[in-house]
Amino acid sequence: MDEIVNSIHDPGKLEEAEDRYLRLTREQRKGLILALKAERNESAGRFLVAILPGEGDKEIHKLIRKLIFRLKTMGVMVEEPPAAGEPVLKKVEEAREHRGFMSNYDADGSRIVIAAFEVKKHNFIFVKAMTHLSDGLTDLELAPMTRQDFNTIIADYVSKTTARIAFVEISPRYAAYLIEEGDSRYHHFREDVKHLTQFASSLKSEVEKPEDIYNLAIPDGVEPLPEAEILTSSVFALFNLEWDTADKDKEAFAALGASTILVPPHILEDKKKTFVKTLLETRPLKSMLLFMKRTLEDYAYIFFRTEQFDSFKGLIELLRSDEGPYRALFFFVWRTLEAGEKAPEQPGVIVNPYEQIRR
Repeated sequence: MDEIVNSIHDPGKLEEAEDRYLRLTREQRKGLILALKAERNESAGRFLVAILPGEGDKEIHKLIRKLIFRLKTMGVMVEEPPAAGEPVLKKVEEAREHRGFMSNYDADGSRIVIAAFEVKKHNFIFVKAMTHLSDGLTDLELAPMTRQDFNTIIADYVSKTTARIAFVEISPRYAAYLIEEGDSRYHHFREDVKHLTQFASSLKSEVEKPEDIYNLAIPDGVEPLPEAEILTSSVFALFNLEWDTADKDKEAFAALGASTILVPPHILEDKKKTFVKTLLETRPLKSMLLFMKRTLEDYAYIFFRTEQFDSFKGLIELLRSDEGPYRALFFFVWRTLEAGEKAPEQPGVIVNPYEQIRR
């Protein structure tokens, strides 16, 4: 609300301030009008006159009229609002469509994030981003696009989904968050990301930041899936951790079981556990804990959007546990070490979004 109050002093932002006012809840609109009592200038008068026709709540409508009258009695020049009973061309806020999408990570450690913002009827600004596990935001494309072309691209991505490759619709505000988060590593796309986040900041959504994922409502009676089943589910099948010494660590891990002396399985298992625990104390892997937590939050969102509520609930419980991200990191490091050589590249959903249009 403070931003709206500040923006009314700029005539060029009056329409934007009016639009943002109309998106507020009733209580927020009432609070804003009450806050404007401290304003004693023509800017406040212009804003009040502008929002009066579109305000349908009788109490707030009355408050606005009182403030306009008050400004006039103080000698502030205020345009006369439309008289009651006169035909009023109400500003009807156009219901614009904004959408967001994301995939899980593919075998190369990349995922796609898409945001589309309708700037006028049937016309979008299309945003396609690629983020990488270790490199952050690696590619960002922004382009105008018609609804028809946008629907064609999304249908193509959806058609490429499999049990291991997910592509789900998410909140457009969260899609913008993911893009900004990815660019925070190296800031290769600073200006474009800045404009994107400024635009998306006015959008309201159930999920705007990672903390909101924890509060998503699921059906009553859902039992959480065990941790082991969640981390071995198909959506994590291509998830592959990378770190600087991974190749050398894989060789050392494999050497533990290469002894010519027969070692009981339980002793070998203990040796491997000790190896991984020691490895997790090194700087490259220890620093991955926060990253692991963020990755699990995004996968929890994927489970929610695909209505795998038992996996969602189980993953949220894991995340709420103090040791949860550590246990998940331990699991994926172990799996990476056991995998040895990198598996052949798997087809993913990261394709040229304009390919379908050209054909």
